[in-house]
Amino acid sequence: MSTYNGEKYILDQLKSLKNQSNCVDEVLIIDDCSKDATVEMARRYISSYNLNSKWKIIQNKINQGWKHNFMFGAQQAKGDLVFFSDQDDIWFQNKIEIYDQIFSENDNINVLASHETEWMGESSSVMLSITSNSYDLIPFNNKNYLIQCSGCTMAVRKKYLMHVLPFYKDGWAHDDFLWKMSTLDDSFALLNSSTILHRIHENNESRKKRDKGSTLKGINLEKNITNSLLSRLNEDTTIDKINLKKRIVYHKQRGNLKREKFFESKNLLYVFQILINYMDIYRRKRQLIGDILLLNK
Repeated sequence: MSTYNGEKYILDQLKSLKNQSNCVDEVLIIDDCSKDATVEMARRYISSYNLNSKWKIIQNKINQGWKHNFMFGAQQAKGDLVFFSDQDDIWFQNKIEIYDQIFSENDNINVLASHETEWMGESSSVMLSITSNSYDLIPFNNKNYLIQCSGCTMAVRKKYLMHVLPFYKDGWAHDDFLWKMSTLDDSFALLNSSTILHRIHENNESRKKRDKGSTLKGINLEKNITNSLLSRLNEDTTIDKINLKKRIVYHKQRGNLKREKFFESKNLLYVFQILINYMDIYRRKRQLIGDILLLNK
């Protein structure tokens, strides 16, 4: 769990972890220099339920950002399965039980995620349960290149994480990294049920607006990501349909290059090229309009 100024909701999440039908083996809370009572509240909760032997708080000396915290925490985890948790959600009470069952019965699955139920409530004492363990294997294709789930629903086999870790690039979000790596080798599964109440509020990281600086940084990161994917496809001969997957990555690479050239030159010709051939590099069509508007800022 990565935390930062989460005092308002963190107790709900800690309760949902403690009350899992399958006992949690270990909880690592990576706090990113919170300025409120997040750490103290977590400490009191851990102490009050005698969880000190299994639950641990790691406090950063400087703010590292959530991307670093999740990747660092995952590498520190000792268990065979690593679950990612936001500080402000609520897990269904049998989430770990269902995930553990699916992983145990399917050696071909390395990363598992689920749907989520968006929720705007302040607090909840209701313990919800997952009613189905059906899932779909998600293929690597043009449509699924962009992540289609939330990282707060993900779990990964620790040995798989360490296997693909050499292909990780700084700044790459843990969920997108695991999504791309595991769809690339056909080992990602998406549960056809919600497993969490995903709390929606004004401080959600996903609701923050982008600016020109962050957009250019994202374009540069995407170059690193496509290079990393191609490196793995060149090195791992066990991956099925390598040439087809390479063509998909090359297509995304060319589209990202057109986007970069547009910002560098301010030439609208690149916009037309993107519009005709590379709109799939965006999650939403309006993001291209956003790029045009950002150019004048």
